[in-house]
Amino acid sequence: MIEALVFDLDGTLVNTELLHYRAWRQVLLENGVEMVPFETYLLFAGTSNEKVAGEYISNHAIDKTIMQLVLEKQSLYMDLVPEITLCNGAYEVIERFSGKKILAVASSKR
Repeated sequence: MIEALVFDLDGTLVNTELLHYRAWRQVLLENGVEMVPFETYLLFAGTSNEKVAGEYISNHAIDKTIMQLVLEKQSLYMDLVPEITLCNGAYEVIERFSGKKILAVASSKR
């Protein structure tokens, strides 16, 4: 019998990809780099900020460390957090199993 449900956060419970994209687009523009279209950016979905930063630094000769670029992006992203919305069906699933199963959120750091 299933006793618990474990959810991933980004893309499963909450819609965050567009907000991550907006933050990356802004920080890259501030560093003289044009961001790829959103559809192309989605190829990065599920990867770390460090990987995205590393790709842009090496492909566009950005004169910053990976950590500097990630911190700039995360600062912009945190300003967008109030705009986060639930994914379709997330509320209904949580409501259905709340109090009946153990519910947990897990996420990876890659």
